[in-house]
Amino acid sequence: MVSRLKKLVVDGISYKHIADDLGISRSAVAGKVNRLGLTVTKPKPKSPAPPAPAPAPRKPRTARGNPLFNAVPKPTPEPVRPRTMPDPPSMLRKTFFELENCDCRWPLGEPGTPGFAFCALPRVVGYHPYCHYHQRVSRSR
Repeated sequence: MVSRLKKLVVDGISYKHIADDLGISRSAVAGKVNRLGLTVTKPKPKSPAPPAPAPAPRKPRTARGNPLFNAVPKPTPEPVRPRTMPDPPSMLRKTFFELENCDCRWPLGEPGTPGFAFCALPRVVGYHPYCHYHQRVSRSR
């Protein structure tokens, strides 16, 4: 059976046809060919495909000689302006127990230290915990 397999592989018969001829699966044929180290050579095409034509050389694009290109002035970029924050408002400074639902929750100072408080200015409308000023501060970081 191995000698017949070798002959069929050398003749260039497909694994499916070999499997049908020997009465085994195609995977069994592929595995046996691999274990035997046989090289599978496909028949060469009768006529090779013609080579693709080379692309035509392109002329380099230059501004010289084009009056329309030279006539258009180049725009100057605007300088980048740094973000400016509004001046901080005078905060009301409430403790945690004095805060109401509509007060800004921006912490002032370090929690647990004397003098720690919250901003307590009116919050931005909607589901935001901060006033307008602290809302901008939190988004600019």
